[in-house]
Amino acid sequence: MAELDLEPFYASYRADGHGAAAHDPKTMVTLFAYAYAVGERSSRGIERR
Repeated sequence: MAELDLEPFYASYRADGHGAAAHDPKTMVTLFAYAYAVGERSSRGIERR
């Protein structure tokens, strides 16, 4: 995942710490890549896995 530029995702994070904790974009991209590789397309199916 080092080849992907995730900076636009990180730029939208609030620096003041307000709001709910966000999931790390690198983790989310990895999760979606894994789900796609195993044939899971449903967001609910991904959540169950």
